[in-house]
Amino acid sequence: MAQFLTTMPSINFSFSHAEINFVLQLIFSIHNCAALLLLFYLFGLQDNVRLRRWTWWVVGVQMSAACADGLVMLFWAHAGTAMQGADALLSFVIVLCRLFGFVLAYQGLRRRIYPEFKLVAVIAFLDNMMEILRLSSRQGVRFTHWTLTARLSAPLFHVADAGITALQILDTILLVTVAYALLRYLGRESRRQATIEQELKSAREVQQVLIPEAPPNIPGYAIASVYYPAQEVGGDFFQIIPMQDGAMLVILGDVSGKGLKAAMNVALIVGTVRTLAEFQSDPASILAGLNHRLVGRMQGGFTTALAFRIDRLGHCTFANAGHVPPFLNGNEMSLDPSLPLGIDPEAEYRNQDLMLNGGDRLMLHTDGVLEARSGKGELYGFERLKALLAGVPDAESIVDAALAFGQVDDITVVTIERLGLNEAAASVTVNFLADLAPA
Repeated sequence: MAQFLTTMPSINFSFSHAEINFVLQLIFSIHNCAALLLLFYLFGLQDNVRLRRWTWWVVGVQMSAACADGLVMLFWAHAGTAMQGADALLSFVIVLCRLFGFVLAYQGLRRRIYPEFKLVAVIAFLDNMMEILRLSSRQGVRFTHWTLTARLSAPLFHVADAGITALQILDTILLVTVAYALLRYLGRESRRQATIEQELKSAREVQQVLIPEAPPNIPGYAIASVYYPAQEVGGDFFQIIPMQDGAMLVILGDVSGKGLKAAMNVALIVGTVRTLAEFQSDPASILAGLNHRLVGRMQGGFTTALAFRIDRLGHCTFANAGHVPPFLNGNEMSLDPSLPLGIDPEAEYRNQDLMLNGGDRLMLHTDGVLEARSGKGELYGFERLKALLAGVPDAESIVDAALAFGQVDDITVVTIERLGLNEAAASVTVNFLADLAPA
């Protein structure tokens, strides 16, 4: 092994002074551009579209000028008057780009930001000023033999025989202040995330109470329901409420949006529905009353809904508020057109009538089934759903099919089957909301 090492040919890398300067010029330019972008995002200036455009424009110009200036330095040995003039012009452009750091520091000081970020702005201002003085004076040495560069580059003191300059001190202070500001920022973000998670947990617990644990046993009917939100909390809702005369009120809907905001709207809707159901059972009237209470309270959103009143004899009265059509015995039902809830206080909703005979099966669902999307971007759609329903699947099988295809939205399915005279009532609920809770 030793003999092999001694016989290996030596590899020597030889670079000229101009080539090293070219590489260093690019490295310093990348460093300067990264500093500009760091200040821009650290001070939270992204909402200023004009400033964002200017920042990226300056970064592009500085990188281009640095590359061009590096090429000039490569041929400096053969430089004539034109080459020296180009170098002076490019250096001037680079200095102008560095001046943009003052703009960012000023904008940072103007904003209502945390004190450690303001400290970063002050140090960045001083550091940038020192760097511009150094660059300007170095350019002046070439043409006027100024001595300011030597003074700025002179060490203020020595540590272990290493000279420490004022610019190095400012660079170190800037690095420390940026690290400190980032650590404080990460700490605040961690606490904020913990607060959000706690809020989501509370919302999930509230929604767990709002989603029925099990449908009531209504004589003459078999009822099944499945609820599967796309996130920790969902914007779908359904209620199955027994009436005093033995009928049942079924309402199912979908709030626009997702997450915590949608979940809070669901809480408002469910509470309102249960209150309205104490005084009336007419589906159109319930939707109208719900609409009046939601207008102006949805923060620009809306909700679609279907309301059904089904009595013991199978007579069904239903009204629609912009919801996707349900299916009866695997066939899509025809619904009167109507506006979703929460948009127009004067919107009107009309009742439609239907008779459920023994063995008839009604399937209500939200658009999370239809809008399931495959990895190729293909929607599940009405045709696939109709083909699936031809096999008379239960509610859980319908949801499983949508999940396997690719869930993108909350999914709720409720099936109601009219039983024969000798069949016992049954109810099944599959609620996946609890399964989404973090361990």
